[in-house]
Amino acid sequence: MAVTQRLLGHKTVEMTAKHYTRLEVEDVRAAIEGRVGPAAGREAAGSAAVR
Repeated sequence: MAVTQRLLGHKTVEMTAKHYTRLEVEDVRAAIEGRVGPAAGREAAGSAAVR
């Protein structure tokens, strides 16, 4: 995140995070279940809906 902050010229990491990150419920669920990446949570949510 700090590298992105510098590349974008933001004064703080918080500003970068505010504008360039978005945490979804599926992302939190994936992290808790030990899966990685945003797609992991979305794939699990999609497969649960099909059942």
